Amino acid sequence: MECVIDKLMLRFGDTFGTMVVRIWKPATAKATVFCVHGFEGNGSEFEYLARFLAKSGLTVVCPDIVGRGASTYFGDPAMYAIATYFTCLGALSKYASERNHFIGTSWGGAISLLFLYRTRIKAEKLVLNDVGLRKNSGVYETIDRLADDVKRSFETLEAAEAYVRQSRGYLGEFSEDLWPNYLKNKIRFCDGKYRLTYDPAAVALSLELHDAKYDLFPLLEKLEAQVLLLYGVDSRCYEPEAVAGLMRRHPNISCIPDLKSGHPPSLMTYEQALTVSGFLLS
Repeated sequence: MECVIDKLMLRFGDTFGTMVVRIWKPATAKATVFCVHGFEGNGSEFEYLARFLAKSGLTVVCPDIVGRGASTYFGDPAMYAIATYFTCLGALSKYASERNHFIGTSWGGAISLLFLYRTRIKAEKLVLNDVGLRKNSGVYETIDRLADDVKRSFETLEAAEAYVRQSRGYLGEFSEDLWPNYLKNKIRFCDGKYRLTYDPAAVALSLELHDAKYDLFPLLEKLEAQVLLLYGVDSRCYEPEAVAGLMRRHPNISCIPDLKSGHPPSLMTYEQALTVSGFLLS
């Protein structure tokens, strides 16, 4: 099943930008699944999972949030405030159905949770894939890594691809035949150099907020959706005691803390896709 690529023109205050959206839609759909990528990711990274879910009768919608992938890069840190991301997620309502689920990886899970809480949009099920629910050492390490990562530039495509392969080992192993698509959507040619497909200006704002505290546990306590927390065995974001307490108080929340995977899990293996599918279709 091939995806359909849509381009949405969105307004952000006095500025306009384009958000690219990939859609996998079966002939008859049981529900719609919105997949929100990590900070430096893009919607193409859900392709393996999207095909898997679409074969099970789910429409899958995967945006490139602005500043990432093939969507608009503003080049201005001020444009990457949370209101911008809420505009992006709100625009996806055109693809909504009677039953809607969300999957968010890392940062994408955090903004999805904030969006669902603040807008009161109903989601039946929510998968949070290796989301740092509050600031801890794993979150700080990720921000510091991004600050170095986004500055990288390469003279040749081969050098850029070699860097991506070496630096994305944290995702864990996935099939070699998935690498070409991953690399194609991870690298762009800009100003005579090969660079990664996310805007340095978006990282600049994150660095300004490096020491800001946040805590998403109270938001999870208020959600009525069925929630699955996923963490790889090597995750630096998993907090066993806090998550255990959350599940004791709220039977709608469950957790798989030891996926044989990376940090975050790539969702590009059969076992991981089957886990997500089983939760969404149960």
